[in-house]
Parts: sequence; C-alpha cells; structure tokens
Amino acid sequence: MIDKSLDELLDRWEESLERGQPLTAEQLCQNHPELLEELKFQIKALQAVDARFSNAAQNKLGNSVAEPAANKQNQTIQISTEFRIDRLHASGGLGDVYLASEPLMQRTVAIKFPRSKYMSAEQAARFQREAQVTGKLNHPGIVPVHAMKPNADDQPCYVMRFVDGPTLQDRIEQLHSQSRSANTDFYASLEVRQLLQSFVSLCNIVAYAHEHGIVHRDIKPANVILGPFGETMLMDWGLAKILGESESAMEEVPMSDSAETVVEGSVKTRAGQFMGTPAFASPEQRRGQLDMLDARTDVYSLGGTLISLLTGTLPTPEMIKAPTLRDCNGTIVPRRLVAICHKALAEDIDQRYPSVVNIREDMERYLAGEPISVVEETLWSRLSRTVRRRSGWAAAILVGVTVTIIAGSIGSVLLSQKNQQLQTSNDQLETANAKSLASQKRATATTELLTKTIRAATPDVAQGKQPTVRQLLDGISERLQTDGSILPLVAADTHQMLLEAYVSIGDFEAAQQNADRAVVLYREHSGENTAEALYAQSCRALVLSYRDQDDEAIQLSRDALIRGRAVKDLDPETLIIIIGTYGHACFAGPNPDPNELLDLARESFELAREKLGPEHRVTLRASTDLAVDLMSSGKLDEAEKLLIETTQAHERLLTASHPETLVDNYNMIVLLNDKKEYQAALDLARSKHPLFVEVMGLEHRRTIRLGIQIAELELTLGNSAAAVSEGRSALEQSIKSLGPVHQLTFEAGAVLVNGLLALKQIDEADRLAQEQCNQSLAANGETHPATLQSFKLLFDVAVAKGDISTMETLCEKLRGSEWEKDATEELRVAKEKKAVP
Repeated sequence: MIDKSLDELLDRWEESLERGQPLTAEQLCQNHPELLEELKFQIKALQAVDARFSNAAQNKLGNSVAEPAANKQNQTIQISTEFRIDRLHASGGLGDVYLASEPLMQRTVAIKFPRSKYMSAEQAARFQREAQVTGKLNHPGIVPVHAMKPNADDQPCYVMRFVDGPTLQDRIEQLHSQSRSANTDFYASLEVRQLLQSFVSLCNIVAYAHEHGIVHRDIKPANVILGPFGETMLMDWGLAKILGESESAMEEVPMSDSAETVVEGSVKTRAGQFMGTPAFASPEQRRGQLDMLDARTDVYSLGGTLISLLTGTLPTPEMIKAPTLRDCNGTIVPRRLVAICHKALAEDIDQRYPSVVNIREDMERYLAGEPISVVEETLWSRLSRTVRRRSGWAAAILVGVTVTIIAGSIGSVLLSQKNQQLQTSNDQLETANAKSLASQKRATATTELLTKTIRAATPDVAQGKQPTVRQLLDGISERLQTDGSILPLVAADTHQMLLEAYVSIGDFEAAQQNADRAVVLYREHSGENTAEALYAQSCRALVLSYRDQDDEAIQLSRDALIRGRAVKDLDPETLIIIIGTYGHACFAGPNPDPNELLDLARESFELAREKLGPEHRVTLRASTDLAVDLMSSGKLDEAEKLLIETTQAHERLLTASHPETLVDNYNMIVLLNDKKEYQAALDLARSKHPLFVEVMGLEHRRTIRLGIQIAELELTLGNSAAAVSEGRSALEQSIKSLGPVHQLTFEAGAVLVNGLLALKQIDEADRLAQEQCNQSLAANGETHPATLQSFKLLFDVAVAKGDISTMETLCEKLRGSEWEKDATEELRVAKEKKAVP
C-alpha cells in the first residue's frame, strides 16, 4: 500500500491551522515516523514564508482569520449568477474545489476558490498561474478552464470542466491490496496493463506540455485522475514552470534582509524555494537548483510514478538503485520495466531519458512485446523487427514458419524420445510404435493450433492490423485457455513452446506461467517421470533462475536431475538438458562450487559422446561448456585440446562464420591469454573481429567483449596507443548499445583508463575514472564490484599523480576487495619514496 505522501501531511497541517487546531509534526507522523524529519523541515520552511507574507497582509488588512468551510461556501455563491454552488468536492494546498451547476449550459462544472481569504502575493500568483497555464494548454488530458472570475473578496476563482474519477494513487492502492497467488502472472494481468497504458497517456500529456514550453514539476499518482471511460487527466499545474521565463518572474517575492535561510547539505536555498513532492521530485529540485530544471525534471517524476505503480510503494533511494525490484506483495517486477525506471530515475540529469517521448516509446514497446532502448535486444526481438518491416501475408508467413519450426522441433524431440524407445528391444516394438505415432499426431495437432492462430492474425481477418510477435504469442495463449477441444498433451507441448518464446523476448513472468501449466499437464497426462515432465520441470527451474529465484531453481532442477538419472530409458538429450539446467542454476546461485560444475559438465559431455556420437550438435555444445569449466579450473592444456577439436568440428559441420564457431574462437582467445600467449591471442582476436561484426553485429555483447579483449592484449604487449584506440571504440559502442552502467561499459572504461595512464594522459584518465565511479555509485552503491573497480582506477590515477592523501582514502575503500593487497603495498612504497630526501 502507498504511504501517505509528504504533501498530504502538509495539507493536513495547513487544514488544522485553518480550523484553529494546529497539529504537530509528531501527531501527523504517528503512522509514518520515517517522514518526521522531512515534515519538520517543510513545516519550518512554510512557517518562515507565511510569517513574512502574513505580516505584510496584517499591516494592510488587519488581522486575518481563516474561514470555516461552511462560511466559505455561502460567500462563494456571490461569484456570479451564472453558477449555482452545490457542494465541496475536494481541497488542496492552495484552493478548494466545489461542484457547481451552470443552468445556461445545463452542465456540471468545478470551481476552484482560494483556500484563505488573505493569500500571500506568492500564493495568489500561483493560484492564478495554474488557471493561466491550464487555459493555455489544449489537450484532452489537461482539464480545460472555461472562465476566470473574481469572488466576493475580489480574489481569482476559475471555472473548469468537472472530471469525476479516482486518482492513479487510488487505483494503485486498490491494485496492490488485492490478494493473489504467488504464481499469478501479475504484471501481465489486464489490470496492470491498463494502468501501464494510462501511464503512456500521462507521458503523452507531459510531452504535449513540454512541446509548449511548460514543465509541470509536481507529477505524482495523486495528481492524475482516471476517468470512467479511459480518460487520463493530469491535474495541479500550480508549480508549472514556463521554460525560458526567469524564475524570478514566476516565483520570487521580495524578502527582507532578515529572511530565514535553510541549509540542506551543501546547497543553500531560501525557505520555501523547493518545489514539488519530495518522493517524486528530482535531485535538482530537492537541492533547489532552479537553473537546472527542464523537461528531464518531469522525466524523473514520471519514473517515480512508474515505480510506485509497479511496486505499490513510494520510491526510495534504495529502490532506485536496486537491480531487482519486488512489489509490496513480494512479486518480482519485470526486468525491462525496472530498466525503464532506472533510466528515468538517474541521479545525473544527463543520464536520464532526454525527453518524455523516449520513456513513452519504451513503454509502448514494452506493452507491444518489442525491444526497448535500455535493454539489449535479443535474437527473437530482431526477428520481430524484421516481421514489422514486412506486410500482409509475408509477415504472417515469416512468423508462422518460425513458430512452426519451434513446434516442429518439439515434435522432433518427442519423436526422437520415442525412437530411442524403438531401439530398446523387439518385445517393446509395438508399444513404442504406437507411442511414436501418438507423438507424430501431437506434433501435427500443435502445428495446426499455431496455424489457426496465425491465420486469425493475418490482415484480412484482423482488420488490416499488423501483428507483433508478442501479439501472436498472446493469441496462442488465449486460444489455449478458451478452446476446450485442445488435447491436454497438445496444450502441454504448446505451453512448452510458448515458455521458450517468452524467454526469448525477455518476459519471464509469462514464461513461468506457461512453464507451470506445462509441468502440470505433463504430470497429469504423461507421467511424473517421463521425459516431457522432467524436461518441463527443468525449463521451469531455468525460468526461476532468470527471475533470480535461485534457491527454488536449484531445488527444482536438482529434483529433476535425481529423478532423471533414476529413469532407465530416459533419452540422453533430455538428461543432458536436465544436467545442464542444474549446472546453470548452481552457477547463477550464491557460492557456486567449481568442482561440482566441472563434474556436471564432464558428465554431460561423456554422456552425449557415448549416446549421440562425437559430432552431434548436443555433444559439441557440451564439449564447449566443458572446455570453459576446465579453463575456470586452471586445466588449460586439457581445455585447449578440447577447444581445438570442437572448433574444427563446428567449422566442418556449421562453417567458420557460424555463431557457435565464433564462440569457440572467443573461448580460444581467452585461453591463450590465460596461458600468457598474448601475441597469439591478439592475432586470433584481430582476425576474427570482422566476422563477429558481420555475424553478430557491433552492438552484440560478444563483439564488444572481443573489442575489450583486443584493447587489453594491446596494453599487455605495450602497445598503449593501440590499446587506447580500441578501448575508446569499445567504450563508445558499449555506452550506445548497453548503457553507461552496464558491466561491459565499466570494463571498457577500465582498460581505457589504464591505456591513458600508460600514455601519461593523466587528466583524461582521472576524468574518465571519476565519471565511471560516480555512475557506479549512483547505480550500484559502494560495495558493488564495478564501484570497487572504479576505486582501484582512481587509486592508480592517484599513484600517477603522487597524491598520497587520495591513495590513503581509496585504500580504505578497497578493504576486503581483491585489490586491497596490491593497493596497500603501492601505498607503502609511495610513502617510503616520499620520505627519502
């Protein structure tokens, strides 16, 4: 549930003042002790401002007394004969909103009146400004102002359209208060997707305002109204800033020399100068850096609004930096949505989305199941992009072929499983034949099911709309849920296909939902210890591992492995997959055991070679995995022999440019580096780099990693200028493709800093190391490996400068890290050199 936000507590404090029964900060924060200090600060600031302006008002008008709401309603009737006041609808910081009837137009309107009879000059200006700003903007998501009228005290009141509906905050509270099963695909539910669509509409409203030079500065769920017919309205424009207009023209009121000053951190601001709601305000807003405010300020507030929508809680610094988010019920937020939040909520204004249009586009892509700009694009995502470029039947056929291939591969696995049974003994021939025929029928039925869905998505049936890959997958899921004629095992096969497809597009929640259904159907209709059921269970464990549920993934995959080993006639491909899944879960989990991983890899390889043959695709993949584990265990000669054999087989069977062959090449480069054969490693890396670019693309992680490897090898061989050139290229590509806080970006930055230091370009090295350190601190915190690596780079810069004081500070930060010993020794040597006359 969302806590009461700070501005609501401030509203309650102001209301208590007007009633003549002021509440203390302690009373207001009884249920929210975490907000006490911030509330005291804000109250103190407001009191300072009120003291100045109320003194001026008293000198001019005499004692001002807050008016009870009942009296106010009687007075507001005098506004005009055009309107009849009906009732109080809502109260805000500066004004009360009443429902009124307009007999002439026969409609209900809302009229906003000043809260206090004697508003300060600043408050009156803000009240009037809200009407002027909203009157200037003509957008369906911004409440239109019909007229500006004076009330009985000659203060401005404005008449606007009446919008009835809950706030986004109300809807969020309702959404996250609902009980749900732990296995519910919550973030793919209709309720969540509807709110995410409302968020897209909110982005459109803000983008429209920015296009007209206006920044809202107080975007939060409580300021968004959701109408009964899909309307999304952004309210409360009283803090809006017109870009290009001086801050003084909008905010400043002459202050006496004795005006109170509030110091927050190292930033000195006048009391009341902070604008917005703390939980949703950008860092520059909170620091009072008014000259920095622009469209990206609203981007930050939108990020806070999105994170509240997804988690049901107020955004906190810990949440903003956390790599994984869970909602208030413990459900993991999809990683692509987390990535969007992190980009919008970047501490550094230059690291955020440059405009609201960018965050809107990423949200639209997410809802369409397409790639987003802040997460690396997958192979399946590239396919979907190709599909969108084609039209009509061509798109449907391309997707149809792809999906049918997947379905066919499942059928092939099923057939191979049954064909293994055909070879067991002549006595079982008839039974195995029947099972093989049944498997063939299942594969055919699965293909027919997919074909029906694809035909339904073709333009002549789907009213000319072009389906995305995600829409096709969702269409298949829907048919599985609604078509009762589908055989259970055909449904299970299709769920299995869907989970793999959803993993490809990064939707692990949808993948898990399909994995759960496949496991249940296979167990009920095929048997608990059949190949299908065990394979499905392993896939479910793999999805859990992708969702960082490591303990459950390890337990589930271990159970599948134990039972799989006990099944005498289990086909080797399935057993090898089960072994590999358990190994992956162990590797991804906490404190993996290298010896156990090596034993698992060796078991898979030997089983595949014995049962499937030395050149089977599964055997070769197991061979590559074993070579990598041998390298990790320091058994380099054995790993090299195995890698050479595997690479030669892949070149012969798949060609030298096949991705699996290139992976073998990359592993060989790493192995040669580990063996200190640096020139051989560099020659191989440079010869293969054009193939990586051609086959995988410049933006692929392996291509970027290869570029970093080349830079490191150049540096090791003393070619500092070449290392800087390669390192700079890798860094630029990594930032462009993966973002400034990706691990590969930090690795590229590290080799570039070391190259610059080798060339004695210390100032540039210092700037880059500091920049990476700040980015890692903001994104990961002090103890993250990337941050510790940045501390080590800064330490090396300090060594080059001879700055012992900075070396000492950074040496303390490196305590407990892999660099502690080297840094301590370097510091000792530097001190001894300085002590020598």
